[in-house]
Amino acid sequence: LLASYFVFYSHNNSHTLQQNKTQNQKLSHERKEKVFKKLENFNSMSNSLEQASLSHDLNCPGEPSPDYPYEWPILDVIKNWNPDDVNIPSKYYESLCRFNYETELNKAFNYRNKEVPFILYNVPKMNE
Repeated sequence: LLASYFVFYSHNNSHTLQQNKTQNQKLSHERKEKVFKKLENFNSMSNSLEQASLSHDLNCPGEPSPDYPYEWPILDVIKNWNPDDVNIPSKYYESLCRFNYETELNKAFNYRNKEVPFILYNVPKMNE
């Protein structure tokens, strides 16, 4: 009886291990797909500062896009604005949406509900 249990357990266990291996390979493939998709988006986005948005030019729709917040290579960001320089350059990389409390509060609520970062300004209570 013990031998037959062991054979049954070994057979089921190896079957489960094979299923786990297949599932892990599938997950690994999905992770690779995500990384490659991000790289494609990253490469399709010109690294040119001309493509980077100024804070007032950042297009922020009512709902955040799947690639929000936007990303740029850190070396490009640092090359454009040296961390040791306190002067704000004429153009800089902006990645967070800014919403005016008085006119865009609904957008801010949508971004909050999606649990993504944003900046809310012109809040009356903060100006008191």
